[in-house]
Amino acid sequence: MSNIMHIKSRTLAYDNIKILSILNNIVKDEGNQLVEPDFSGYPVLIGSRAAKWHVPSFREPNNWNFIATVSQSILLINKFKNKKNLKLIYYSDVGLKIIGRCVESYENEKYIGFEIELASDKVNLKKMKLMEVTNDMEINDKDNIDVDRSIEDESKIKFEKFDYDQEREQSKSSAQMILELCHNVKDRMMIPFPCIVAPLKVLEALKASHIYWSDDFYKNIADLHSLRIILENNQISPTKPLCCPIRDEKTNLMLKTRIKETEILRGTPSVHINLNNSDEEFLDREDDFFVDRVVPHDKLHELVKYGDHPIYEGLKNDKSKAMIEKSLFQKLDYQKQLDCMKEEAMVIALERYLIPKILKDQETSYKLTSKHILTLEIGSKTSGDSWSVAEDVWYLPKIRAKSADHIASKLEIPNFTGDILVKYVLAYLQPTFKKKGDTPLKYLINKLKATEIIPIKPQQHLWYDAWNYTLKNGGEI
Repeated sequence: MSNIMHIKSRTLAYDNIKILSILNNIVKDEGNQLVEPDFSGYPVLIGSRAAKWHVPSFREPNNWNFIATVSQSILLINKFKNKKNLKLIYYSDVGLKIIGRCVESYENEKYIGFEIELASDKVNLKKMKLMEVTNDMEINDKDNIDVDRSIEDESKIKFEKFDYDQEREQSKSSAQMILELCHNVKDRMMIPFPCIVAPLKVLEALKASHIYWSDDFYKNIADLHSLRIILENNQISPTKPLCCPIRDEKTNLMLKTRIKETEILRGTPSVHINLNNSDEEFLDREDDFFVDRVVPHDKLHELVKYGDHPIYEGLKNDKSKAMIEKSLFQKLDYQKQLDCMKEEAMVIALERYLIPKILKDQETSYKLTSKHILTLEIGSKTSGDSWSVAEDVWYLPKIRAKSADHIASKLEIPNFTGDILVKYVLAYLQPTFKKKGDTPLKYLINKLKATEIIPIKPQQHLWYDAWNYTLKNGGEI
């Protein structure tokens, strides 16, 4: 069976010999020779290891990340000590990557991961083709090849050559752009072979390309903030937004190309979300969120709002749509922007984490609610089994309250306090005493409202007013 078959993605080889054979064939197709690189031709170190070289206080790196030509990749592989778990992986429309593990140093026998992204200005590593499909390859009726099996005859692997400069420019990968951006960089390190250390502006752009996806988000956003602060010489005010630096045209193009490549690998973030729907249509998409809404979404916004109204309400030109206007958001002062994001984050946490957690395990959630979150005890003696007929029905209840801030802090949501948590739990559970047992408590709260000790609006659950008032007055009344 002979033809030319284009492959989407697969592991091309698992062992050192086959990987080097494939890479040597690419070098021949490029018309290059395998020679030791001069200073300008060293591979480029990127990632946290490069950031640590620039800033010793940066977090400890846990792997090595390189950008290298095919020739440089061969030299790198040969330099690594005690290699294992090697793979050469092809990603259609993205390129080639070598991953594996090696001993970090001769003094330290600990294994550490490494990744090498390959770049070429002679052949298009984004477009691989097999000149012949042999019997060892399993093909299904959709012409897909078993992606977990290496290719037996590596000589059949070919990459398209660039025919002219325009094609080369249009098909240039982000890896090739990084090599060009670092071509004249003088910073280098020995590991034990020499490599160029990518400058901070390149590292910042690379890290910025990561934060659109949820994988390792907390690590990536913390790294991005650290790099931006360093680029600004630590002249960042906590009261002002941490904006991206002004990038030159080539760095900006590399960033956009990197994001497009990542979208090919991981998909486009939120492509399934259509904000040009009504609020009801947007929130009722069962295939997106898989959320059983017990408390209405807008009610949650009311519970966590800053000020008299949820901030998002003022960011809509069309009140019937879920879409908010970016221009209106940008007109807000920085603190208001932060508060808007906090409101959204808290609603999402309540809707997609706390409520489902309570629904799945009501016994545990009851114990957590009654003992640990609310820490609210209300009691009053009565001579009968009905509050409405007992002669001591108007006896003032005994109330004990404790803060819920400690439990709220466990959720690790910025500015999500015990006060907000108590409001949510009571709004969801709507607890009451049996047999009109809330009557004396209601009497107490109404008396406090009449004297303006407790605000009449916004109206809260009866137990919240009791908890909040008691907490502010020593924890017991």
